[in-house]
Amino acid sequence: MPVPRQVGGFVFVLTKCECASAYAVISFLTAIWIAFALSGPTNAQDNRTAMSRGVMHVLKASLALADKSPLLTEPTSKPEMDLRISVRISDHAPGSDFFGIVTVDFTGSDLTPPGIQKTVWQAGKCHQDRGWPKVTVIGIEGTVSDGAAKTSIAAIPRHIGKLIPADEIVVTKQLPRANGNFDGFEIRAETKATRLMLDLRLRAVGCKL
Repeated sequence: MPVPRQVGGFVFVLTKCECASAYAVISFLTAIWIAFALSGPTNAQDNRTAMSRGVMHVLKASLALADKSPLLTEPTSKPEMDLRISVRISDHAPGSDFFGIVTVDFTGSDLTPPGIQKTVWQAGKCHQDRGWPKVTVIGIEGTVSDGAAKTSIAAIPRHIGKLIPADEIVVTKQLPRANGNFDGFEIRAETKATRLMLDLRLRAVGCKL
């Protein structure tokens, strides 16, 4: 006569000759079902912990001159500058939404190697990680003086339907990085005519929501 047996939501009907080997299979399935049921609260707790982690993006910049820049009258000269960098940032995440143009000024001998790193922008609050903000350098303007020589700078990126700028801003490096000291995104924008090199470093700082 068949022997019915229920495990979880499953019913097994066995003949007498099948009972000995089938009981071992049922015991194994029962152990798997119990382990799965017990793992539920732990996984939910892990998900809640992951959801509680957030990020705050921070953008920093440094400025330098290429070795063959026409702004250098001598290879060892140390020019003085008065420059303003304009950067457009688009950063959208639930609870934190930013879109606009931010500026940072470089003055005096900020071009002297290794270069002074300045904070351009940082997020106003901790938010969920929705990827990297979009960062675009839209202008570098001001003056650079080297001795008696003084040069006006007015560099912008190329725009569709307009003439190529006399001093065009081009992105020459855009690399994601993740190592022990820097977890973020690095962008290098360079002016074609005056050979100014702007390095932007975007970091994601961990925080608690």
